[in-house]
Amino acid sequence: MQGIVETDTRFDVLFTDLTLHEDHDAGIEGAKLVLEKRPGTPVLYTSGRELTDGLKALFVENGDFVAKPYTDRLLLDALEKLLKAS
Repeated sequence: MQGIVETDTRFDVLFTDLTLHEDHDAGIEGAKLVLEKRPGTPVLYTSGRELTDGLKALFVENGDFVAKPYTDRLLLDALEKLLKAS
């Protein structure tokens, strides 16, 4: 994710899986990296893992979660809710 935050590419939300390349916390760490360079960016996390309170506590302040498997409608609703809140 570091590459994209170093560019001038504009984006409104970061959608990331908690597990990237078998690293179970890569999505969480990536979101923190994005927020260092682009404060206030809303983050929507996803995973097939169970969402625990301990895991949710690691999310960025303006982050939310949608569980896998999700439908297109559920994903769009989650994105809309997140963008309206930010």
